[in-house]
Amino acid sequence: MKRPFLVYLALASCLLPAATAMAEFRIGFKAYVELGYDSRDKAQTNNGKNRVSSVFINMPSSSRIYGRFRQDNVSGYFEVGLSNSRRNPGNAKFRKLYGEYAFGNSKLQAGQTEPLTARFVSPQYLGAAAESSSSGREVNSRSLLRGCGTPNYNRVPVVNYTYRSGHISLQAGAFAGPGGRIGGAITGPDENSDRYWDLPGLELSAGYKTSLIYIAPGFAWGRVKWQGVPIGEDDSVAAWLVNMPCQINYGPAVLRLNPYYGRNLGAFTRNDRNGYGKPILVEEEFKDVIQYGGWIHLGVKFGIVSTNLIYGHSHYRNDDWTRQGQVSWVNDDYSRKAYVINFPVAVATNFTLVPELGYYVYGDRPEDNLNLGKEILAGVQFQLEY
Repeated sequence: MKRPFLVYLALASCLLPAATAMAEFRIGFKAYVELGYDSRDKAQTNNGKNRVSSVFINMPSSSRIYGRFRQDNVSGYFEVGLSNSRRNPGNAKFRKLYGEYAFGNSKLQAGQTEPLTARFVSPQYLGAAAESSSSGREVNSRSLLRGCGTPNYNRVPVVNYTYRSGHISLQAGAFAGPGGRIGGAITGPDENSDRYWDLPGLELSAGYKTSLIYIAPGFAWGRVKWQGVPIGEDDSVAAWLVNMPCQINYGPAVLRLNPYYGRNLGAFTRNDRNGYGKPILVEEEFKDVIQYGGWIHLGVKFGIVSTNLIYGHSHYRNDDWTRQGQVSWVNDDYSRKAYVINFPVAVATNFTLVPELGYYVYGDRPEDNLNLGKEILAGVQFQLEY
């Protein structure tokens, strides 16, 4: 076992005696293991000639130990995740760690978690620990539909304010970009310039929730700037997102969708590995990339068995990708799609089996129209929770 996990375990042991004096304390775990089959066509392989199909057994990064504390108006929450992905083999790390202070109808939250506009996720499970392929897709991408229906996000330090009254909620927050910066991987207009950000990332969200419907439009904005660039060159890049999470409940059925539209959303994350979500510098001026898409989920539950149908789509567009003599790419747009079906079966109170089949289409690379291939992911996830 890696040393960080021992540190976290020792920390939890120290907290247990103190927890007995608290008004509320809970600790639990979610142990997920998936056994599956991954089939990639030749465009997804390193050899480039033949399909590669393999069997895998993984512990996805969503496996975790969690704890919740509450005393009077102050509460706290943490998650320590464990996975066997290639980049984090058998290692543990904090997924979330935040505290909250409630007063009246309001609540103040500070710590590390998802931004406000990234908390509505679709229910697919397989692939969270699989290795990335030569296509350049993100590690841990498929279990969250990152780049296939969901903008790329990281858990980051946040400060949020929430007001709730009846069915209505209003939220405002500030968040850090990847590594504490917005635009962590955007190339600046001049290598001798200094990159900084004059404001944190900002978010606004409003929600309406009843037993039948939930809707929560959100807006996120961030900006990175440079000091010392030559006169006439752009010295700032802004990124923004609008999304509309919503859910409709009708008896045993649920319909959920999360469309989004934005610009330069790669500036919000370090997971935009193919770089299509970031603006480009053309003739001393940044050219924005437009992104839109979303996912839709239809679920039905009959007794202990549920059925989930999921479709995700992400589209990137920048008219300047094909500008001759500058970028000179073949295409000015790029898209990826995902089709998923799964059948969660509640075997016991704390034990669920989830057979799942996913089909992922990675589109044509805009630089040269090279097909990036398709992938089939099938298997069963064992979920044990306490």
